[in-house]
This record gives sequence, structure tokens and C-alpha cells, in this order.
Amino acid sequence: MNNIFFSYGHDEHKDLIIKMKDYLSKNGFDVFLDSDKLRAGDDWEHKLEVAIGSHQKFIFFITPYSARRPDGYCLNEIAMALVHKKNIIPVMIDFEIPPLSIVRTQYLDFQELSKNDSLSNKINDELFETQMQYLVDVLKGEKEIDTDGVQAKLFSDLKPIDFTQDFAKHKKLIGREWVKDKITTWIDENPESKVLWITAEAGYGKSAIAAHLANRLKDVIGIHYCSYNFDNKKDPLNVIKSLAFQFQSQIPDYIKYIQQVEIENKNVYELFEELILNPLSYLKTNKTYIFIIDALDEAANDDGENELANLIRDEFSKLPSNIKIIITSRPEPKLKQKLSSFNTSSLDTKDEENISDCKDFIKQGLIENGYSENYSNNNFVSTLMERSDANMLYLTQFFEGIKNSTIDITHPEKFPKGLNGIYERFFERITKDDDEYDEKYAPVFEVILAYEQPIPKLLLMDIPGMRLKAFKRITTKLGSMLKENDGMIELYHKSLSDWLPSDDNESFIVDVEKGEEKKVSFMEKLTPDTYKKEYLSFFDFNKMLVDNMYLIDSTLTPFFSLFENQEDQKEIIDLLMELWWYFSLHEKLYKAIAIGKKTLVITKPLYHKNSNRWAGYYTQSLNNLAHSYSNTNNIEEAIQLEEESLDILEPLYQENPDRWAEYYTKSLNNLARSYSDINKVEEAILLEEKALAIREQLYRESPVRWAEDYTTSLNNLALSYRITNRIDEAIQLGKKALAIMEQLYRENPDRWAEDYTTSLNNLARSYSDTNKVEEAIQLEEESLDILEPLYQENPDMWAEDYTLSLNNLALSYRITNRINEAIQLGGKALAILEQLYQENPERWAKYYTQSLMNLAFSYKQTNNILEAIQLEEISLDITEQLYREKPNRWAEDFINSLNVLALSFYKNSDVLQAILLYEKGVQELRELYVANKLWAEKLINSIDNLIYLYNETGNSDKVKELEKEIQEIKGDE
Repeated sequence: MNNIFFSYGHDEHKDLIIKMKDYLSKNGFDVFLDSDKLRAGDDWEHKLEVAIGSHQKFIFFITPYSARRPDGYCLNEIAMALVHKKNIIPVMIDFEIPPLSIVRTQYLDFQELSKNDSLSNKINDELFETQMQYLVDVLKGEKEIDTDGVQAKLFSDLKPIDFTQDFAKHKKLIGREWVKDKITTWIDENPESKVLWITAEAGYGKSAIAAHLANRLKDVIGIHYCSYNFDNKKDPLNVIKSLAFQFQSQIPDYIKYIQQVEIENKNVYELFEELILNPLSYLKTNKTYIFIIDALDEAANDDGENELANLIRDEFSKLPSNIKIIITSRPEPKLKQKLSSFNTSSLDTKDEENISDCKDFIKQGLIENGYSENYSNNNFVSTLMERSDANMLYLTQFFEGIKNSTIDITHPEKFPKGLNGIYERFFERITKDDDEYDEKYAPVFEVILAYEQPIPKLLLMDIPGMRLKAFKRITTKLGSMLKENDGMIELYHKSLSDWLPSDDNESFIVDVEKGEEKKVSFMEKLTPDTYKKEYLSFFDFNKMLVDNMYLIDSTLTPFFSLFENQEDQKEIIDLLMELWWYFSLHEKLYKAIAIGKKTLVITKPLYHKNSNRWAGYYTQSLNNLAHSYSNTNNIEEAIQLEEESLDILEPLYQENPDRWAEYYTKSLNNLARSYSDINKVEEAILLEEKALAIREQLYRESPVRWAEDYTTSLNNLALSYRITNRIDEAIQLGKKALAIMEQLYRENPDRWAEDYTTSLNNLARSYSDTNKVEEAIQLEEESLDILEPLYQENPDMWAEDYTLSLNNLALSYRITNRINEAIQLGGKALAILEQLYQENPERWAKYYTQSLMNLAFSYKQTNNILEAIQLEEISLDITEQLYREKPNRWAEDFINSLNVLALSFYKNSDVLQAILLYEKGVQELRELYVANKLWAEKLINSIDNLIYLYNETGNSDKVKELEKEIQEIKGDE
């Protein structure tokens, strides 16, 4: 059932929330709204937690009241949702910066719904219907929230670390309000002080305090949790990138300073300067911003060196005075040396504030476990305080021990002494004798400690003698000492990993060297096949693909090192390439780029180590990533990769044509396509002719095997010939391709529909170029008849082909004066592409702007100039923005949009506006011409247009000036 929990602030937007709830209910969703479900006298917190846990989706409505009210309950509801690993969908109703705990999740922007009509004071019903239908599509999984916008690209580039579980495990905190007061005092009384280092011993609850501050201090803009057993949480590069991503979600204008930062190939100090120091310095504000780094002591590497602490020591004092950094850690001597210049606040378990908080924690724990009546007396509390040394971690484990019967509450005099005592008591209760511990439990801890990072739980099955039933029983018994998340297992707290191999642990020895031996044994036996079947399958693989790049990072990448000396490395590369294909197919373009980069990083050293063995994988990795770059209009980056691929494949093909023909010809065509995108058509033709010659020979030898590649080459070269006015040659190639494809399509329509309709449209365009428009229409109508039902059945797959076919036929109808039919087809294509463009601008900008211009031309033929101008202005706005971002890619589209709109204004008798647009185009073309003389012809044509208009206005001086410029350009040529 589609059931949803609504989390919202009880503010002026409640009527809108109720209306949204009613809409979803009518559309088959079961919505939990507290005002409907809860009654006076209910245990609200318990009922809400049960409701959150039992509902599949969690919608958080962001308003100033819900997102930033320090004592508001919505933040607690988010924490509960994180604990239960719910799918949180933020919906922005009234702008407020989202809570840090969900900054990795894009929000739906419904702010327009909260702006009531000033006359009727009612919500706009048409807008409401549109927005709610989009929400329904998101809830059903049919659409995603912004996966290809600016933030999505930043997400891909910066790879912010997922701290969901760090926030979730600290959802409850007893007391600690006084820590906020300490921080406020420090800020007020030390305006020039930038870093506050809070130290406390293990078990004090520093991480819980950090999470509490992140949720409750309104000025906190970022948090990083270090972790001794997560390499990515120790790496200062990752810290900087993750904080930068959080900052851009919390600080207005920050994003514009980091959008263009080149992330790759920067060291820690360079990246800190470009992503943190400079952007924060550029912000013109006196507002206080705070970020938190928790458990700095756990960022040390195996050698005890702490690179993150070095960065803090060297660079953090350079930050502006309005930036405040709070660091928590244990008071380790090495850190004291590095951070001695910063303000230090030492928290002691014997402080009155801590003692008070611990007593409150005990009373709350007794209530939750049903013991409050008999045990909440001062004697019991005092005994427990004495035994715990006022340590929060001890108290947490104490109540866990009560629940799992390792501690008997009726005998306070037998309570374990200190945190180490808690651990000893736990192991005493779960083991019957020393042999049982040595044989069953110690090996588990030895393996976990040896890996020094979370490992797949099923990896423990590799321990010699371990059987499935014993494995389940042992891991269940060890439950409170282990922490499991998404199938990865680790020790629940660093204090346990410190105690197990230490001299303080006399009875339950853990030999880490034995764990290292088992680790080596496992690595020797592991193959990619067993990894995929036994370990990777432990995850919900589909969810990993769609939602979580971090899981891909944390599972595939570490395990790849296990195959360093084995031929079976290709299994992991194949898996990454499958992921790349999946993301590309589903238009998750920046995820495809991230996977493409990862694959390239893995295949490059393999190729340089053994070029013959890995050339195919490496060049395929180059071309995959280039394809993703092309789809995001990063043509220059694509060309660089494709040229490298071709340089590798050319000599390989010459040496062994049979082995390398497929790779080589694909590489030729890929580079040719990119050259065409930047108007290097002659260069593209040379490559395409070379590819076609090879494929034609191969097709003759094996038609079934090479039909698709051969016809692709025929159509590619035909298109390039058309661009260079070699129309007869284009028609000849197009006919060849169509004859092959028609036969294949008749035999197997499902398999060959796309290729056949592509050939129909390509040949039709060539016919149009020679004024054989009726022949073109016949082919285009056949193409549209095929594509229309395919699009209706699967819009996502066929939208590009269908809209292209609509626009092609509309153009042919326009040429033959069937204008009304042309407008009908053009309008249908534009409606589809407008929606696609709104959802994914980068993917659909080219097709949307072309469709706008196509329909505008049809309107102009019916003298509807104003309707045409309206469409052309939209196209110009889009192409100009894209041109400013990527001049080489979008120059021609932008200049064309300027000239077309200028002509429309001229036809509408607005000569001055036409002159302004032509002047703007000429100025842009002058700059392009200085950089590349190939723009000479277009520049001359635009100047000629200006001369014509200035003649009409009688501006002879301007005419002479422009005529002189044309002569100078021709002289240069």
C-alpha cells in the first residue's frame, strides 16, 4: 500500500497541507496526518514513532517553522525517519534552508502554492493540480527530483559523505543544553576566535552533542563525523568536498563561487583554498556561520598521523572572523600539540552539568524500561553514577544490558565498574567457558579489527569452521557490540576496538595478527564471481544503482584491490560498465559521468601495465566517459578522451584488423560526431569515410554481424555530406542504408524500428535538400506511423525519435504550404519537449530550442509574427545562457537565434530592435572570428544584414564603416 507520513509545522500553511493530504487520499494514498490520527491523552512520541516506522514514505514540508524552530517537533520526526531508513521527500512550501540531516536530498519546490491569490485568497487550482501530479509521479517512482541540475552536478563532483546514520543514532539526547550556552558565550566574548576545541574522554557523548548542535544551533552550516574505521571519513579531501556541498545548501550565494572549481588533481591545501577559504571570504556578510568536525582523533591513519588535524592547524586561522569551527575529540597528546593555539573547552565527567545530565538520563532510562517506581530513588541513582563514572556510553550500555539480561538490575552492588567493566560483563554472560569464546567469538572480532573498516557481514562466513546456524547465533548474541548498516558490519564504538586488543582486557583476548592471517586467507580465495554472488547480492542492488553512489564507492572500490594480481579483474570492470550503461539509459547523466570516471581510474593503470591485455577496456572506458560528456555538452572534454582512444586503437588495428575493427571504427565515428558538434565537419568526414570503408568490407563478409554498424556509418557520413552540400552523395548513401534496414525491419520490427526510422528520416532530409519534398514526406509519414504507437507505449524511450519525426514532417509540410498541418505537428512536438526540458534542461535544450524555432517558422508563414517572436525569444534566452557557459558548443545556435529573432522583428516593422539584435550578433561574431577565422563567412553575412537595415534608416556613416570592415575581413582571408 502507498502509505505516507506527513511531517509539517502547525503554522499558517496547515490548510494547504490538508488540501494536499486530501488530494493524495483521492489518488489511492494512505496519509498519516497527526491532527487526524492523534487524540488528547495519547503518548504522542510513541505513536508518532510507530507511525513513521510503519509508513513507506515520509514527506517533510519545509517552512521556517518546521525546519529551523529549535524546539520544534519536526526535527525529531526527521530523526525518527532516519532511524527507520525511510525515503524522505522534502517539499519546500515557504522558503527556509533545509536541515543539515537531509541536505543530500533534493527538495520539490512548491512555494508557488503557498502564495495565495491576492483577490480570491484561494490556491490556484490549475497550479495545484500540476504540482500534485508531479508529487504523485515522484511517490510512484515514475519521476525523480532534480537529477541533472546544478546541485546534482555538485553532488556528482563533490561526493558528499552520507551522515544519515550518524544523525539517526543520536536522535535522543538528554540534557546538554548547557553546551549550547558555552558556545554562545564563546562566540559573544571571543569575536576574533575562530576555533573551539571541545575535548572529553571516550563515552562522554561527544558525537551526540555534535549532532544535537547541528540540529539545534541555527547558524550551523555543516558537520563532518570522522570515523576510525571509515577511510573516506578520515581523508581531508573528502572532508573539504563534503563540507562544501553542505555549505552551498545552507548559505545563499555560496554556490556561485564553487560551480566552476576544478575538483580533480588538487591537493588538500589547494582544494581548501578554492572550495572553503575563498568562497567564505567573498561572502559580504557579518552573519555568524558555524561548522562542526566531530571525533577529530579518529581521523588519524594507521601510522598515527592526522592529516586533517594538520590542515586545521595550518589553514583554519585564515578563515574570516565570522566563521566559527567547533571540533570535538578525545584529549590526545598529539592533538594538543597541533591545536594548542586554539581555544579549548575540556568537558569532565565530574562537572556538575554532566552529573545532572547523567542523572536525568538514568531516570529516563528507568521510565522507558518500566522500572521507575522501584528504582528511581537516590540510593539507586547514586550507585549507578558511582559505577558508571558519570559516563554516558556506560549508561547507554547499562540499559542495553538490562534489556538483553546481561545485567541484573536487582543487584546494584554487582553492577560492572566503568566502561571496561561493561564490556567484561557482556562477554562473561555470552560465553560459557574460555574455549567457546576462543573458538566462536574471538575470531569474529579478530577479522573485524583486521580490516579496520566496515566489511560485508557475510564475509565473516569465511572464518574457518563457521557454519550458517552458528554464524546467525553468534552475530545475534554479539548484537549490541556490533553495528550493522546496509549489510556492512563494524564494532559499535571505538572504545570497544581500543579495549579488545589492549592490556586492560585480560580475559577476552583478541589477537589482531590472527585476524590478519584470516584476512590474507580470504583475499587469496576470493574471486569476483563469489564476491558478486555472496557479498554484493547481500545489498538491494537496484536501490544501490538508483539512489546511492556512496554504496557503490564503499563496496566496489575497496574490493577491487583484492584482484590486483588476477585476470578476473575484468569482472568488476564489467560491473562498472553495466552501471554506466544503466545510468546512461535512464538519463542519470552525472551519475554516469561519476561511474565513467571511476572505471577510467581503474582501467588506466591496468592498460599502462599491460597494454595488449587491457587496451579494449581502457579505450571503451575513454569512449564511455566521452559519451557522457557529450550528453552534458562538455564537447571539448569528450574530444580529448576520444582522440586518446583513437591514438591507441589506430596502431592496434593496423597490426590486427580482425581483433580491433569494432573498437577502431566506433572510435572513429565517436570522434567524428564530436568534431561535427564544434563545426569541424571536414575533419569529421575524413574519419567517417575511413570507418565506412572498413565496415563496408566487413558487412560484405558477414552481413548479419555488421548490418547495424555499416548502416550507422552510411547514415553518419550522409549527414556530413549534406552539411557540406554534397547532396547527391548523401542520397546515394541514404538509399543504401534504407534498403538494408527495410529488410531487417520487416523481418524483426521490434529489434530494428529505431534504426529503420532513423534511415527513413535521414534520406528524407537529403531529398528535401534537392527539392524532392513529396518523396521526403512519404518517408517521414512512414517513420511517424511507426514511432507514434511506440512513443505512446513507452514515452521515455521514444521521446527523442518521435519528436524529431514530428518536426521533420512539419518542416516538409511547411515547404509544401500545408501550414496548418505543420503547426499541429510542431505544437505536439513542442509540448512534449517543453516538459522534458523543464525536467532535464541539459539533456533536452538542443531539441527544445530547435522545436521552438521550427514552430516559429510555421507561425511566420501564416503571418502570426508575434507568436513566432514569443517562441524565438524563449529560444534565444536558453541558447544565450548556454553560450555563456560553453561558447564553443553553443555559439552557432546562439548566433542563429539572434539572427532569426532580428529578422522577425524586422518583418514586424520594428527595425530598431532588429538592428540591436544584429549588432549584438556581429559583436559576438567578431570575438569568435578573432579566435577562429572559420567564422568569417557568418560574420560577413551578419554585417551585410546590418548594412541593409542601416541603409533603410539612412545611416550612411554606419554603412561605410561596416563595408570597410567586410573588405578588411576578406583581405585577411
